Amino acid sequence: MEEFNNTTEEGRLVIAHAEFMLQNDNVNKAIELLSAIQPGQSYFIQAKTNLANIHLHNRKDRVAFAKCFNQLVESCPEPQSYLILGKAYMSIQEPVLAVNAYQKAYEMNPQDSNLANKLGRVYIKSHQYTKAIAFYQHAIQIHPNMSLDLAELFLKLKQYKDACDILEEPENSIKMDSLDAEEIQLRTKKLLLLARVHEKAGHDDLAFETLSKAKENQYILQKRNSVHQAGRGNDRDKMMSKICLLMAQHCTKISNIEQALIHLRNV
Repeated sequence: MEEFNNTTEEGRLVIAHAEFMLQNDNVNKAIELLSAIQPGQSYFIQAKTNLANIHLHNRKDRVAFAKCFNQLVESCPEPQSYLILGKAYMSIQEPVLAVNAYQKAYEMNPQDSNLANKLGRVYIKSHQYTKAIAFYQHAIQIHPNMSLDLAELFLKLKQYKDACDILEEPENSIKMDSLDAEEIQLRTKKLLLLARVHEKAGHDDLAFETLSKAKENQYILQKRNSVHQAGRGNDRDKMMSKICLLMAQHCTKISNIEQALIHLRNV
């Protein structure tokens, strides 16, 4: 501690010292050490997180646990801090407060798809489905990929028609030549999810037809494989194998063993 005093690594040593105290059942000393690390110092976030966990697990003090993360947000008002706060609230079964924290993180940077994804998921985890639907409907204007999340939610709620409306595309509106690799891959994912929706709705024929479209779509993507995209070829092959396996399972379900074997050969 003397050697690293007033250096960027001092906080790291304090945290290690606190962990040692905790292992020796000296909870008060661990709290004292971690509380000494102030905003602006290196490892402040880690120290505050460790301190919060001591209050929760060793002291069983949920109020002090939450207070630590609120102090963290006050000292570092940035999206990452609000995400940590939201996760903390979820861990102590405070979904409303967690949603508020995730909302603030998203409002600070709505262009960040990761923040949007986390907010949508916390709405669902807290069973606020109406708010989740409204949020996804707004978010897909900025993050088109989130249409999959909205369709997944409709599937979870057994709102099959709404899920189909999100995923289905008029055939005459699809211009494959104008789509890039990511857009084609997204279309494959939509078709796979649409096949699940049809299956859950009891429309097995539509499910198989949609899987066939997904296979054809993925085949187009594989044909486009270029030197610049070669690194992702394995992912595309895995997706094709998944589609073939699903088609084989469907054929087995209707006792068409011959066709099932044909699809399995492509897995």
